Amino acid sequence: MPYGEYAECPNCGRIAYDSKEIKNLFGYRKMEDGRIIPQSWCRNCRIKGKILYNEK
Repeated sequence: MPYGEYAECPNCGRIAYDSKEIKNLFGYRKMEDGRIIPQSWCRNCRIKGKILYNEK
């Protein structure tokens, strides 16, 4: 996924086009080297993944 003012969830295909949408739909993460990048999966898919993982 390219970084900047764009993020696309590889799981569901949801797209965010600016930093406000990225913050609301995806969130950000801080890398060890100090970069701050968008989360790869959107918040909804991460929540669904946690629920499915915990049910097993």
